[in-house]
Amino acid sequence: MNHTLITFLGNVPAHSGGQYRQTTYELDQQPFSCRFLGTGLAKALKVDQIRILGTAGSMWDVLAEELGATQDEDTWVALSDAVRADQVTPELLQSVEQQLNQAQPDQKFELRLIPYGYEEDKQVEIMRALSEGLDQGEHEVTLDITHGFRHLPMLGLLGMLYVRSIGHASLRNIYYGAFVHGQTVTPVVDLSGLLHIQDWVRSLDQFDKDGDYSVFAELLKREGMPGNLLAEAAFLERIGNLSMAKNKLNSFWKSDMRPQTPASQMFLPVLQQRLDWRRSVKRSEWERKLALEFLARRDYLRAAIFAYEYKISQQVEFTGGDTNNFANDRIAADKSLTDETKASRHPFSSAQNFYALKNLRNQLAHGVRATVDSEYSAVAQTAQFIQSLTSDEIKLQAWLKKVLL
Repeated sequence: MNHTLITFLGNVPAHSGGQYRQTTYELDQQPFSCRFLGTGLAKALKVDQIRILGTAGSMWDVLAEELGATQDEDTWVALSDAVRADQVTPELLQSVEQQLNQAQPDQKFELRLIPYGYEEDKQVEIMRALSEGLDQGEHEVTLDITHGFRHLPMLGLLGMLYVRSIGHASLRNIYYGAFVHGQTVTPVVDLSGLLHIQDWVRSLDQFDKDGDYSVFAELLKREGMPGNLLAEAAFLERIGNLSMAKNKLNSFWKSDMRPQTPASQMFLPVLQQRLDWRRSVKRSEWERKLALEFLARRDYLRAAIFAYEYKISQQVEFTGGDTNNFANDRIAADKSLTDETKASRHPFSSAQNFYALKNLRNQLAHGVRATVDSEYSAVAQTAQFIQSLTSDEIKLQAWLKKVLL
């Protein structure tokens, strides 16, 4: 797997020395000295290639001189003049790149010209320069955000997260040389914790979209926690086995193992809050809360299914039956609620009309549509009402919400 280091090149004004200072950095308790942290990191990490991004006014001439790529004096003079005029061109950089690779054969150098990035289209251009070629084959990337304009680290991180999200490159580390005037050694700070935060944010976004909390399983396994229990619970919930799902979730939360990374410690309570339905004692409340969650996600099929099951569980609990007895108690409750509401004791548009809810659930789950011109008044009126619900999302949302409140 190729390992690429991506770094930025800035420009130090002439009155401040015109170049970066020779600095002793320390990475993993190993000191090394260099002017450009990116090139020092490339050697320390023994990367395969180093991609340096800078503007038309970055100190390309100083970099070339530092790395011994000044054999062609005419090219170096032209480069130096172009830097002072803020007019370095891709063609000139390509010539310098060739000389760098001849002078430094241990690593492959890639010099990329980027705009200043003050407008959105230019910021996207920088991200493309960052990610170019990393979607081909397997790559590991280390990002150095020490030098360059202060807005470039944000663009650099976004660019790397983009490449990572399309599945072609893994971001190994993010480094920053925390230089402070007067200190002897400058620590190279590892900002990889940002990646852990991004993993959680991305998983939370995915969970909020579809309610599948198995997306957290691998994150928690990395922490030594029983993420498999979470994946198993999610599966059981998806097939409607809420009792077993609740047992798996309870086992997960009762586990003595706790997350090790600060990011996981911060986000785990958020996940616990998202799975609050398991705390309810009654099965009807599990189903009602899940129905509300899926309704909020505009997943009307699951919302209707859980609303339907909630009403049945509520009836079984009212009569003192067993909500897990599918062979008798739940069937009896279904029949009782259907007969009562089909007899028009409630208007067909009422949120209390179980027969209407049952027909909505059947239509969404199975595509079963009642006939609006049926000779049976209850069937025809219910069919007309369900037809009006499924043709108006706002009306459907409002009616299901009333069912669940």
